[in-house]
Amino acid sequence: MYPNQRDRFANLLPGVTEDQFRNSQFLKISNQVEKYPSCSAVVESLLTIEDINDRSHPVLVSLEKHSDSHDAIKIYSSYMDVGPLKFYKYVNEQLLADDKDTLTKLMPFIRRATYQINHNSANEGTILYRGMNLNEQQQDFFRIGKFFRFPGFTATTAKKHIARSFGKTLFEIHVSAPCHQVINMANISYFQEEEEWLFSPYSRFRVKDKTKELIILQSTDDSSDADEQSCTSDADKDESTDSEDHNSDDDEEDHSHNNEEHKSSSDENSTSCETDETSESDNVVSNDSRCDEEYLSDNTDNRSSDNSSDLNSNNDEQNSSYDSDEKSSNDDSDSHHSSYDDE
Repeated sequence: MYPNQRDRFANLLPGVTEDQFRNSQFLKISNQVEKYPSCSAVVESLLTIEDINDRSHPVLVSLEKHSDSHDAIKIYSSYMDVGPLKFYKYVNEQLLADDKDTLTKLMPFIRRATYQINHNSANEGTILYRGMNLNEQQQDFFRIGKFFRFPGFTATTAKKHIARSFGKTLFEIHVSAPCHQVINMANISYFQEEEEWLFSPYSRFRVKDKTKELIILQSTDDSSDADEQSCTSDADKDESTDSEDHNSDDDEEDHSHNNEEHKSSSDENSTSCETDETSESDNVVSNDSRCDEEYLSDNTDNRSSDNSSDLNSNNDEQNSSYDSDEKSSNDDSDSHHSSYDDE
């Protein structure tokens, strides 16, 4: 391994919590940038960075001359410099710092690289390794069962002995296919002998097990969406729309229940099954239907003064009417559920 590539396998910060991710500048800015910016958009954005403000810079030249489906992640893994730092180290330091101004300038590149990782995902399960030196506090961060994220691009290797050379604590990362947040860099990286696998920023993991020198992780995609990590705001909008649709369905159900209650409460001498159904409807009744209940209750009291033969006759007619109404109500209910299933 080339000496100047070793720090690509080292993060300054072991991980962040879910809350830290949700409140990060990274997430806010990424949601303001298109999922797959054009190569020219990336170049124009990088030109605003002080140490890359010349179109003759190797990073920009490479992007413009060798634009393809892996251009951003190949440049990330390269030996190119930005000021005193390697480009990959510069990018990761800005991701860790989570500074709004710098991330705004870098985000088109980050989004393009993330898209290229997510849409060339692992088709087979594998086990990857990463070595780190952790102090006691950092060790405590990785509690069994905990979900967390590595904030930077995270380089791992399929070779355990390479990972061990980077620190006393070995991360063993289990990847189940398909996994949209990691890509095999074997045929992409400038340094193919490393057998590098690259995770996108803020990839999500769960701690499966740990000892003092070994931490076993499971790579966990947030959702089936390949761009899940940068689309949380879009997901929130979808949830809001779903909530509105759900409320609309609830209004229709309440209306149906109120009609059923109106019919059921017309006869105090109905069967216990009818009484249970009325009681169940009472749980979802609106204020207007409560007024209807009082009105119906008064009518029921007036009917109680009728003679026995009229009452029995009326009951027979009402029970027959109720059975018909109940069937109609059930048909309406079946129609509603069928419509919901179709949706």
